[in-house]
Amino acid sequence: SIVRVYLLPLSIAIAAVLAIYSRVIPLAFFFDDPIDLTRAESRSYWALLSSSEGYQYYRPIPFVIWKLLRGVQGHFDHTTLHLIPLIAHAVSGWLIYLLLRRLGTGYWALVPMVLFLTAPFHYQVLPIIGPTAHVLAGMFLLASLNLYAVARLHDDSGQARYLHAGALMMSILALWSHESGVVVAPLIVGLEAVVMLRQSDRRPSLWPLAHIAAAGAFFLVWSTIDKLPSTEQTNLAEAGPKALFFLQGFTYPVSAQLIWLEDHLGVSVGILRAGIAAIMLGLLAYWFAMKRTENRWIVVLPLAGLAIGTVAALPSMLRLSWGYVENGPRLLYLVMIGAALFWGLLPSLDFGNRHATLVWRIASTALLFSVVVQSWRFVNVRLDMFESGSATIGSIVRLGEQYRGQRIVVANMPSWFALGGYEYRYGHFGIQVVPFYLGLDGVVYVNSSQMAHADVQSVSWQPDVAGGPFSFGPHGVDTTPEQMDSLLREGYRLVTVTPTSDHYTVREVGRLTPDAATQLLTSPGSIDGNTWLDSIRAARTKANPELLTVFVTWNVVGALDENAETVIEVRDDANHLIYQHVGYALGGMSAPRLWQAGDKIADSVAFPVPNDGAYTVHVGMQRIGTGERLPAYLPDGSAAVDNMLPVGTVHVVEGRISVDSR
Repeated sequence: SIVRVYLLPLSIAIAAVLAIYSRVIPLAFFFDDPIDLTRAESRSYWALLSSSEGYQYYRPIPFVIWKLLRGVQGHFDHTTLHLIPLIAHAVSGWLIYLLLRRLGTGYWALVPMVLFLTAPFHYQVLPIIGPTAHVLAGMFLLASLNLYAVARLHDDSGQARYLHAGALMMSILALWSHESGVVVAPLIVGLEAVVMLRQSDRRPSLWPLAHIAAAGAFFLVWSTIDKLPSTEQTNLAEAGPKALFFLQGFTYPVSAQLIWLEDHLGVSVGILRAGIAAIMLGLLAYWFAMKRTENRWIVVLPLAGLAIGTVAALPSMLRLSWGYVENGPRLLYLVMIGAALFWGLLPSLDFGNRHATLVWRIASTALLFSVVVQSWRFVNVRLDMFESGSATIGSIVRLGEQYRGQRIVVANMPSWFALGGYEYRYGHFGIQVVPFYLGLDGVVYVNSSQMAHADVQSVSWQPDVAGGPFSFGPHGVDTTPEQMDSLLREGYRLVTVTPTSDHYTVREVGRLTPDAATQLLTSPGSIDGNTWLDSIRAARTKANPELLTVFVTWNVVGALDENAETVIEVRDDANHLIYQHVGYALGGMSAPRLWQAGDKIADSVAFPVPNDGAYTVHVGMQRIGTGERLPAYLPDGSAAVDNMLPVGTVHVVEGRISVDSR
């Protein structure tokens, strides 16, 4: 029935994709998405179709889709744009099933479908909007192969012409979605060869020439169209690691075990030896089944899978540098179609003996199921990274919306996340959050439903790169206290990103305002007679409700002659220290030695909300190097105990915060 043969496998494909990747739907836009989306917005439809101005690639179909949705929805909607590649990916898996079923594999075609849908390297394709081009090219390519197969295997020549025309249109869409779509031409030729092997009484078709012509036309357009010159250069010396990268990807059910074998059993096997051995053993199994059943058709499809993997890897092998390839698991998207065919059809083998076949099918299916579970776990770790990056981006976007048109400087924003070690030997398998060459103002704009504009700068200053759940590289240029002071004096609000054990806290820590210092009668005292404190405030902010934020204001009436740092302590009723900050003000970013007379520094510290009780806040300064406290004076001129000013008491009652000022 239609439901059992067509709709049920489609439902399985959609369920598998959503089971793994549904977490992607609400995520932010990553990597080059701000560049791609703003380009789609700023160019006309004709410009997107007729040129690649300001871009190194010519991929008009996804850009037209993004522009159309931007016009309809009024902004770049995360849910819609993330659903497109997820749905296209599910359809691609379903099309693999349909193609293999039409070629005689029956319901065993479900196994390659599931292997393709769950392949680990898709983690760099589906959560990011830009690689939608890869997914669309794959979907249209598979649609072309399906329509071509139906046309060639169909007895109605009149209907076959329409099917061939549809297949050609799908090939054109694949080509204009992503340049990797050029592989559709050799794949159509290969499919024609498979059809001729299957039905040798048929005459060869001339339709493959139309697909070759379409690929040639695209190549001509791609070669002559106005686009930025590619910065990618490669050489023969890079062919080795690139080949091993693609071999590792194609043989991932085996290559994924090599690190484990070395770590746990001390067995070290190179990817070249392991990959070739795995392919040879797979071919041996197919050959043995063919000899036992005298069915030569058994070896055709796995050989086709091997050919697909090879052909799909060729464009990257020929054009891209190793530095690009090793950071591009997304380049394996089409290769995974071939891998799914080669490995996924193993459980379908019949060895001519009922018991041997049953044992083989149970064992091989169980092994491939364990590979699927392993891939799922691999992807989940990366989705944890994407969620951390999305939460960080989302917090900065909300600040950009709050302070639209104003200036913000973000310190220690993660640019990428990585693990201490990877599951595969060749390549990098972390994630890119925001590339170093991309400004945060563009990130705020495309991720904001309000399309907010803000001047958002990014700097790096002594980041704790290993302090969070993942190691990271900071976004923005390395800065100095002097450069940070200059930014603060230009009116930038300071936002810091601080790693904790399980997440990254984005917090607006304050700002420096020149010529705004005041010496209030209610001041709790001064440090060295030069810096006066205001009464503190405390709150659980909307941005960080899990934290108790204490706001401290420094009023500089005379410049310090000391290289000092601030000290803020919070003590309970028993005088036990529950929180301490020692370092520069404003989250460790503003050096007191650079403060000038008249400066007002609206500072803050934050820590997890403590248990109910009363907590006294003490403030002081100490010399860097010796730890000697600077003199602290109460309002009446007397010295403060331990040179620490008691500036207020914070009361926590059932999560509610109140303050008694001093």
